[in-house]
Amino acid sequence: MHLDYRHKRWIWGAGGAFLFSSGSYIGLHPSAQTTPDLPVLVWTFAASAIALGVLRRLVPKKSWSKSWPWLDRLTLFLTIASAGSALFGAGYYLGHRWSYPAGPSARSVPGIWFGIAGTACMIYAALLSLLRRVPSWWWIGPRQWWLRGHIWLGLLSAPLIGYHSTFRLGGLLEQVLWILLVIVLVTGVAGLLLQQFLPHMLTTRVVQEVPYEQIPHECALLRRKADTLIETLCGSHEPDQVVANKGHPKIDSETKARLRNIYESIVRPYLDWPGQTSSPLGDRARADTVFRTIHDWAGLAAATSDIEQLITYCKDRRRMADQERLHQWLHVWLLFHVPPAALLIVLGVVHGFVSMYY
Repeated sequence: MHLDYRHKRWIWGAGGAFLFSSGSYIGLHPSAQTTPDLPVLVWTFAASAIALGVLRRLVPKKSWSKSWPWLDRLTLFLTIASAGSALFGAGYYLGHRWSYPAGPSARSVPGIWFGIAGTACMIYAALLSLLRRVPSWWWIGPRQWWLRGHIWLGLLSAPLIGYHSTFRLGGLLEQVLWILLVIVLVTGVAGLLLQQFLPHMLTTRVVQEVPYEQIPHECALLRRKADTLIETLCGSHEPDQVVANKGHPKIDSETKARLRNIYESIVRPYLDWPGQTSSPLGDRARADTVFRTIHDWAGLAAATSDIEQLITYCKDRRRMADQERLHQWLHVWLLFHVPPAALLIVLGVVHGFVSMYY
């Protein structure tokens, strides 16, 4: 999931909700006795943005882009600033009207609404896992839309839950909920970062990417090609076929035996799937050392091109191993994200019922 301009609606929506809820939470405190002069700030930003927009319409486009290219960014900033300050101010004034002498609490009406909003965001984020099981339900909207909402509403749930609890740890159940929430957010952000950087690493390190599901088949194909190559050089390994195929005529029997021994003990197990993680061929430097030793054998001078082909097979297998490793990093974080998220939803519902009746 890459962060791009298609996320802007969710970013604006979640950011606006964050500013409104933050203003409401601040306004709920008894220390907010005097309201800030936000209308003046809002109207200043808005009037400046409108004035720049009108000026852009009056000035020719070429003159605008050449003489004042920075005014486009300033106009955008003023527009966002006016909208953001308006939302924050509206939330502040609404919270100020609901303020209590003792300050906000989880059991107050605003605290309950903060809790409902935060829980709704978490439930929306959790529905993504369930919607993957019903791809034929086209009427629920595209999966990308739900995935973007999963990211931004999931992040928005953290301040909303904080405003609900007034950032107090509470009892044992509440402390467990806080721990789970932190784990879910940290693993979610870590997974999002992995999805931003690992695909780039995959394209730079793996020149010819193989579909992940086809890697076992490709490994078996490499192994069969290598088996055929070794039979051509060293002869058939089966006793009843020794007479039919004795291998390369210019390679002596001792060199054939040494080459087959290295192939059976090191090369062939590495070409197989899932392969040996501790194999020296998995490391480029150690693999070069192994094949440099083979190249130095005097009896293999007539089979240099065949040995180079075997080296190419090992390089292809190492490339697929790198791809497997990156894919595992790309998906293993789900094991640390999904179970705590499910437990968070269940315990959150329990917390709601307990708070209502006790």
